[in-house]
Amino acid sequence: MNETPDGLTATIDYLASLPDWARYLADDLSREEEARLGYFTETGFPMGAPDWLSAMETKSSRNLRPRPRGRPRLDTD
Repeated sequence: MNETPDGLTATIDYLASLPDWARYLADDLSREEEARLGYFTETGFPMGAPDWLSAMETKSSRNLRPRPRGRPRLDTD
């Protein structure tokens, strides 16, 4: 594994940041949290705050959010 920081990812010690890991895993999610997590898991898009997503899109030069489906509409003005 590359240990050089790449500016996109960072590793942290989750066990240190969450002292009661078992309780964290056992806590229930609200229906809204569960649905949101399911959406991002199924679509493969990253889940994060809009400002974080914008920063990641800039750093990666990629669109990381869902785009409208289908062909773009033609302007008929």
